[in-house]
Amino acid sequence: MKGTLLSKLTIGNITLADLNGDGYINSLDLALLKMYLLGKISKFPIEDLNPIITPTPEQEVTPTPAISVTPTPTKIGEEVFEFKIKISNRGGVYYFPIKSSDKKYNIDVDWGDGIRSNITDYSARGHKYEKAGTYTIKVFSFDYMPLFFFNDKNLIEVITPIPDLGDKYFHSFFNGCENLEKIPEGLFANNINATSFAYCFDGCSSLMEIPEGLFANNINATDFSGCFSGCERLKEIPEGLFANNINATSFEYCFKGCSDLIEIPEGLFANNVNVTNFSGCFYLCSGLREIPEVLFANNINVISFMECFGSCENLREIPRGLFSNNINVKDFSYCFTGCSSLREIPEGLFDNNINVTTFCQTFWACTSLTEIPESLFENNVNVTNFIGCFRSCSSLMEIPEGLFDNNIKAANFLFCFSECINLTEIPKGLFDNNINVTDFSKCFERCENLREIPEGLFDNNVNVTDFSYCFYGCGNLTKIPEGLFDNNINVTDFEGCFCHCRGLTGLAPALWQRSNVTSHKYCFYSCTELDNYYDIPRDWR
Repeated sequence: MKGTLLSKLTIGNITLADLNGDGYINSLDLALLKMYLLGKISKFPIEDLNPIITPTPEQEVTPTPAISVTPTPTKIGEEVFEFKIKISNRGGVYYFPIKSSDKKYNIDVDWGDGIRSNITDYSARGHKYEKAGTYTIKVFSFDYMPLFFFNDKNLIEVITPIPDLGDKYFHSFFNGCENLEKIPEGLFANNINATSFAYCFDGCSSLMEIPEGLFANNINATDFSGCFSGCERLKEIPEGLFANNINATSFEYCFKGCSDLIEIPEGLFANNVNVTNFSGCFYLCSGLREIPEVLFANNINVISFMECFGSCENLREIPRGLFSNNINVKDFSYCFTGCSSLREIPEGLFDNNINVTTFCQTFWACTSLTEIPESLFENNVNVTNFIGCFRSCSSLMEIPEGLFDNNIKAANFLFCFSECINLTEIPKGLFDNNINVTDFSKCFERCENLREIPEGLFDNNVNVTDFSYCFYGCGNLTKIPEGLFDNNINVTDFEGCFCHCRGLTGLAPALWQRSNVTSHKYCFYSCTELDNYYDIPRDWR
């Protein structure tokens, strides 16, 4: 096909054309365009361009995509579409991958075994193979072909780009194709109106490589949620994979369970300035060892990083400036849950995230974590939720004084330090400024090496209603400070509060005299060394 030379080239308006002057528009021109987008070249063979600078976290710049691209559908050969399947048994039947419809398909198919036929309706889509083996299926023409490879266990390779199907939604298109090993560059090049690739390759557990130009023509795509989820053999991600997808808004669980993935290219999301959701993006990427500091530098509209790096068990460190530009984020819940190799949290990690409202389970089960920076939450004045934030951080030995001083909106500390088995003390005044807290249930549950509770720990928390199981299993505690709960007159639940605190001596506070307490069983269960143990009502012990 004859090409058209670029007569005018501006940053705001580029049309794919003959970029190398050979008189044709082909894959080489697309490759040149991608190289330019990635900053690998600063000019095309036919015309010089000024390089585009990508802003860094230190620059006070609102990031914008380098180039706006108008994609051109790719022409292919005689066959309209071609893919490869594997038949395991003699006499095996393969069903052509189309959705059911009342429309007439009229699909001209070469089945790869010397037989060519026409699929007219859904019931005629099956073909029987006399022998087991690998077959290349070719489509030569069609009137209507609603392709959908969902759960196709026979598919092993897609050879040519998918023809223009007139469809916007490629949700779960190859979902469950567990034997799919290879896909071509520009697979969706002809489907320029596609908006969703959610869960497109979910469960493609044999896919080891993604072509860099896979989505190069899909500038209208907004949703990449779960796109490569469960691609457990995927070893790397091309840096320019999403370079043209400037309208993308969601990468939720995009690479979830890509357990062979070791690293992430630093410019992967550089042009995706409209993204709002990175929840679970790299969840269960158990082979991931490091995160580029500028990975999210241009994604200033992100609202959620929930579970983003959850269960990345080989992740050893977090770069300090990872979230520096994400000023609109509200949710860090479960963000680093299960990162069992993580030894420290960098000072200033959340300094610019002033709109965050939840740190629920953020560092849950970070079992190698030994300390917490004192000013970690200093600027997060809008946080209401610290549920399970450091739960099961079994190597943590101390809590910094003043950790929550600026978090006056915090309402919930459920499980916050639960199962921190090496924690030996609680700093005095830890919760002094958290006047809006209502729930301390299980806050220090199973902190079995905790030796004392500071006096006045809860003096300012007058709105608390729940202390259930707060110190459950803290077997090395020796006494309950006098007046510990004197100011907490709104509490209704003391169930299991000191259950299994077998080392307690001295007097138990007469909590049973409070008329508004409605739940209290096991409050002093097995605390038999208390001086007044037998004065405690049976239903409290």
